[in-house]
Amino acid sequence: MELRISDPERELLVRILNSAVGDVRSQVRRTHSPEWHDGLKEEETVMKGLLRKLGGE
Repeated sequence: MELRISDPERELLVRILNSAVGDVRSQVRRTHSPEWHDGLKEEETVMKGLLRKLGGE
């Protein structure tokens, strides 16, 4: 699948993802459930991968 986005759209996605990564990191630090922790870490990994693809990391 190929997704074409404009520069302003890319910049917005990068800002949103950077904010979301920060939120997930704080949730990871506060969670005590191993299952929840693992799910959040996976989510963080996916978001960081998207940021790399968007050139925002």
